[in-house]
Amino acid sequence: MGMGNPIKLDIGGVRTFVLYLDTEGFESVGKSNVYDER
Repeated sequence: MGMGNPIKLDIGGVRTFVLYLDTEGFESVGKSNVYDER
């Protein structure tokens, strides 16, 4: 998570967005993870 996106991680609010992008291949799992993190 955060393969060179410290700026986005710094925001914190867009943290889910970064995660979603990271799990681009796993849209289904990514969405579930994002919701769980929220």
